[in-house]
Amino acid sequence: MKKHWKFLLTVFLCAALLMVGVTAASAEIADSGTCGADLRWTLDGTGLLTITGTGGMTDYSEDDPAPWGTDITGVVIENGAASIGSYAFCWCAGLSGVIIPGSVATIGDWAFGYCDGLTAVSISEGVAYINDCAFMYCCNLADVILPDSLTSIGNDAFSGCYSLTDVTIPDGVETIGYAFRFCSGLTSILVSENSAAFASYADALYDKARTVLIQYPCGKNTAVLAEGVLDIGEYAFGGCDLLTSVTLPSSVLRLGEHAFDACTSLSAVTVPSSVYSIGDYAFDGCSSLASVTIPESVTSIGNYAFSDCPSLTLSVYLKSAGLAYAKANSIPYTILVSLETLDTLFLPAGLTAIEAEAFAGAAFEAVIVQEGCQSIGAGAFDHCPHLIYVRVPAGTAIHDTAFAGCDDVTVDRMTP
Repeated sequence: MKKHWKFLLTVFLCAALLMVGVTAASAEIADSGTCGADLRWTLDGTGLLTITGTGGMTDYSEDDPAPWGTDITGVVIENGAASIGSYAFCWCAGLSGVIIPGSVATIGDWAFGYCDGLTAVSISEGVAYINDCAFMYCCNLADVILPDSLTSIGNDAFSGCYSLTDVTIPDGVETIGYAFRFCSGLTSILVSENSAAFASYADALYDKARTVLIQYPCGKNTAVLAEGVLDIGEYAFGGCDLLTSVTLPSSVLRLGEHAFDACTSLSAVTVPSSVYSIGDYAFDGCSSLASVTIPESVTSIGNYAFSDCPSLTLSVYLKSAGLAYAKANSIPYTILVSLETLDTLFLPAGLTAIEAEAFAGAAFEAVIVQEGCQSIGAGAFDHCPHLIYVRVPAGTAIHDTAFAGCDDVTVDRMTP
């Protein structure tokens, strides 16, 4: 029923544009020129642009924009055009609808980017490639019908299309980039069981084996993932600014680059002990993120993995990549430690000072200093070869050389 409704919408759109074309047929030509070896464009006084001829359209850019400018009010692309050039209609805010004929094989990079007025697009059978950023930030685009001929959807092809609510991926699509970031209205990405390359689970997009999460719909505030997923892909949750919580299955091995980029409502994440790698910028811009637990299994944390997370405190383990990362990047952290597994010295309550060199060279692995201890003297734990953890009251004065030669030690200040 939904597909039938969209079909009727497309028919109506086609009729509307054809009526515009008929009405404007007698309008005076305001400008014209070529836009490819065998393509020609004309712009009439009402702002209607018509593309005629055959072959590929010229690729344009920000520095070399399309000759018809950005003030067009409508476009008719006649059958025969083989491609829509890069940046061809970028920033054309007056466009409300467009029909892309079946002769077009490729929609170029940024072809319709920032077309704020665009509400519906009909892409005819024959189109095979929707390139990077083709419809990026068409914020009012609510309806898109993707043809069965489609084989590739590029990175950010529909990112920032806030009004898009659902997408069905045709069976013939072979490659999809991070195409739907920042689509805050998107609640469903569906894939037929006949697809050879992709699958869907709980409205999210996966590879066929459901081992890689490719895109989670940004219109949801909680995430339920398929059991057995191994990789949270690049930008899989990118721009999911409504997401407040996510439970990662124990099967997950890797969090990809930018995996949770700009999830501004996400407050806490527990990374399962199966994960060994957290990619560059994985949680970049998660401004509400207050707590992340990083297990000992993690051996690699990428650059800027937790950048622009002003409220964050990491929970990390001794001698772990998480602890090293927190220290290197000046991120507040708490130590998760099991004293039962360490050779631990518990100093007695009532001890007010630890004298200079009192435990120099001792073999224990952890030390617990009780409340009431006022100072730790010079070289008190000098060159204790196995010492990795010391818990000290917040008010205890510690001499600069108290732990000299203890290269692996972490001093954990207890809050009062």
